[in-house]
Amino acid sequence: MLGSTVRVMLIWPSYKAFMYEAVETDAVLKLVDYVYNRRYEEDLVGEEEGYRMLREILHTPEFFKSICGSCLRGTLDPSKDFLSKEDESKIKQIESLEAKGFEVKKLKEKILNNADEKYYRQ
Repeated sequence: MLGSTVRVMLIWPSYKAFMYEAVETDAVLKLVDYVYNRRYEEDLVGEEEGYRMLREILHTPEFFKSICGSCLRGTLDPSKDFLSKEDESKIKQIESLEAKGFEVKKLKEKILNNADEKYYRQ
């Protein structure tokens, strides 16, 4: 009896944390729509395949996070993992300007995108 009471108390907060911490869920939501459409069109094979993909994504937190992105910001942001030393110093300077109220978001995104392109070309 105690176990079922604790489960009921913890299931909603854990669900809320899952929903609020997900960053960009468009891909997962499109998969849910796919499953719904397959069911509506009575394509049972497609529905089951989509359902199994969705289940695999939701049961593997690392996979879900790789699809939906990270909510980490600052020095722990995964987008900064592949920056060169020069780009790191540029980002630090831009962040100090950003803290002072300057609008430098586009410049920061440009540096991060260039770092990603360099990394993926290698």
